[in-house]
Amino acid sequence: MNFLRRPPLHHPLASVFEHAVESVSTALSPDTTRHYRGTVRNFLSYLAVHHPEIKHLDQLRRDPHILGWMSRLHAQKTPLATASYINLLVALRAIVNDLAWTNKSTELAA
Repeated sequence: MNFLRRPPLHHPLASVFEHAVESVSTALSPDTTRHYRGTVRNFLSYLAVHHPEIKHLDQLRRDPHILGWMSRLHAQKTPLATASYINLLVALRAIVNDLAWTNKSTELAA
């Protein structure tokens, strides 16, 4: 398949999240890794628009950042299928859990 390459995401947390994606998807298929990267892109794009003050991982919180992203996903004009919504949540949770463990962050682990 010929997938269009998107331009790199310019967000201060992009490299931190990319390392987490690499860690989580080491033994996974390229399609699954692409799904994780798409989830990160979606989440960081949300942060850039709705919470531009977030520049460091220690500023990230479950509420309002992650819950706000979830709410925005749920309220889209063209609603996501339930399975798609759940897949995005599960992917972000795996990435955030890896970040919490790697960075010994109790705020992210909660």
